[in-house]
Amino acid sequence: MPHASKQEEELRSSNEAGWATLGREMADHGLLPYLLRDAAARRNAEQTSADRATMFAALARQIADAYLVQRPLGPLITELQALRKREATGL
Repeated sequence: MPHASKQEEELRSSNEAGWATLGREMADHGLLPYLLRDAAARRNAEQTSADRATMFAALARQIADAYLVQRPLGPLITELQALRKREATGL
């Protein structure tokens, strides 16, 4: 199984290629409704992914902070697991 960072880089490259293709289609054909819908859907998906990544990072930091000051980790771990479950089920 490839390393996660390698997979992320491949996904990032693929995503950029998709945007580039969409941009070329817009340049060639104008702002057709189906191209605008595709662009909006792509952007929405990116934002959702970025929001989740930010939430995972924030929770991981909160867990580290709680550990450092010897606070209960249980509620944060539960929240992190719930976020992961929502991600896995596509919610």
